[in-house]
Amino acid sequence: MYHAHQVIIIALESRERAEVEGESVKRILIAEDEFLVRIGLKTTMDWAAHGYTIVGEAANGKEALQLFGETHPDILITDVKMPVMGGLELVSEAKKRKRDLQVVILSNYNDFEYAREFMRLGASRYLLKSEISEQSLLRALESLDVPVQGEAELDGGLRARQERFLRNYFGASMEENQPLPAKASEARNVFPSNHYLAMRCDGDFEPTEETDEETVIKNVESLFHSALENAVYCSGIMGGRLLVSVVCPAPEGPGGEVGRFRRKCGMILRNAKNYFDVELHIGISEVREGRNIARLFSQAEEARIGCFFANQPIRTFAELPPRVTAPAPKVSSRKILGYIDGADPDGMKKYIADTFSRLLPLRNFSDVRTVYIDFLSIAKSVCEEKNIDLADGLSGTKFSYDNLTAIPCLKNVQDYVGDLYSAVFKAVMGGDDYYSHTIRQCLEYIGKNYASNISLDNMAQAVNISKSYLSMIFKQETGINFITYLTRYRVERAKELLLRTNMKIYEIADKVGFSSPYYFSKVFKDWTNLSCKEYKDRNTLKKMQR
Repeated sequence: MYHAHQVIIIALESRERAEVEGESVKRILIAEDEFLVRIGLKTTMDWAAHGYTIVGEAANGKEALQLFGETHPDILITDVKMPVMGGLELVSEAKKRKRDLQVVILSNYNDFEYAREFMRLGASRYLLKSEISEQSLLRALESLDVPVQGEAELDGGLRARQERFLRNYFGASMEENQPLPAKASEARNVFPSNHYLAMRCDGDFEPTEETDEETVIKNVESLFHSALENAVYCSGIMGGRLLVSVVCPAPEGPGGEVGRFRRKCGMILRNAKNYFDVELHIGISEVREGRNIARLFSQAEEARIGCFFANQPIRTFAELPPRVTAPAPKVSSRKILGYIDGADPDGMKKYIADTFSRLLPLRNFSDVRTVYIDFLSIAKSVCEEKNIDLADGLSGTKFSYDNLTAIPCLKNVQDYVGDLYSAVFKAVMGGDDYYSHTIRQCLEYIGKNYASNISLDNMAQAVNISKSYLSMIFKQETGINFITYLTRYRVERAKELLLRTNMKIYEIADKVGFSSPYYFSKVFKDWTNLSCKEYKDRNTLKKMQR
């Protein structure tokens, strides 16, 4: 490991080389107590090729502050928890020394509370260590508003300036649900034509080997590009969700433009679902002059949030009812414990419904998140106090705060909380069925339709929730994914038919939902380690021997 003065010398040499070569670089200081993580960060990508240089590294916040005055960083990448001085204190002190310092937080703690506190202190991005890659790190850095000397000379035209402006002020991140303020004068120069509208979009998708994050971004961008003429957009992935900011010229002026773009967005939604299996939600602003771009994005973001509360895929700002200004409801642990100790599940259900009904007119996602976290925290405390085994339907993942990002609307958040407390009641009262109402519906659906060509998609439609949300809660409660459960169920039904009937293999395959008897035979052997004939012969012999 380098000593601090060695790091400074190396960093300054790197900086001097860049300046000699005429480059304008952004200086990065790393604060991370794990040596391997620091090494990983330094070797993740070719920093110089992207216009960055690492000017120092520190094992704790105190060391980082000592390097701060000598390295003059533009960007601080810091861990949350470090010895001597942690990330929170470091960011607070560093911001006092350089107000325009950009901060990227690294953490193993998948917890909203950390992100909220760091964002309050002025951090710009929050990344989980487990998700760091060249792409994710570069996206985070490129979205930072770091002034670069000579940027005007690098300008590649109006569209390049618009994309840079959009990325800096209204980047893909919607963590705080509010875009950054843009200067009207700067906006007027970047968006010179008369009228524009803005869109904020988030996408609900489930990555696979065939559809990784990068592929999803490119696919969705292609839909916007083909449907919206001359649109400028930036996009990215945060918390497992696709996030897009779009600005579109509206040359015909305010009249009728929003309706026309709404119809185009409807086409984008359908194509994203049909072709890429991505469920989008889009908020659309009014039409105004380019100098009002900040206001337009505020409207678009409010409309996007309106999708969540109204359980609709598209909302325009004009469609939104007036927002009610009132304090957010408080979740009472005393009341919840009273319902649980009094064995009153109906009272608990009504309390949850009343709490969420008070959230609806507020249209404030931060309030939803706070209420959600409070409900989950109290439920987990009850389980720990009463020594309830966190298994099956009450697995630890059921209490993860990050699950909120996968829930597409307020009604589903209420259902999720209701299902959780239903399982808690059953555990407390000695019941052995931990499955929520939604999952019981799914299991009944499988039991009735396993012989047909069913999928997670049509089962989600049958229970009226999103596919990705269903995928999450199904695995949480059953311990396995949908395909594995369905396959196991079909094999068990096949076993019964093999022992109770004289049906041919192809007949049984068709009876339990396999279109190919050859594939059925392979699956059966994979699950049982026996061929169909071996299974039947062995179990028939056992029966005769009894």
